[in-house]
Amino acid sequence: MNTQMEEPFNLLLGRKTYEIFAVYWPNAKNKPLADKLNAAKKYVISRTIHKLDWKNSTLIIGN
Repeated sequence: MNTQMEEPFNLLLGRKTYEIFAVYWPNAKNKPLADKLNAAKKYVISRTIHKLDWKNSTLIIGN
């Protein structure tokens, strides 16, 4: 997994996965993937969430 994440990447997430990740990764200490996930651009598709607090997150609403 580390090898695959060596290059910059973006994430496409649904609301539930975003909510799970956003609780854990911004606060993760001494985790090799935390810095990479926190730095990645995150695109979140949802009709129900209205605010994204995780750094580098963009909300995509609608179809």
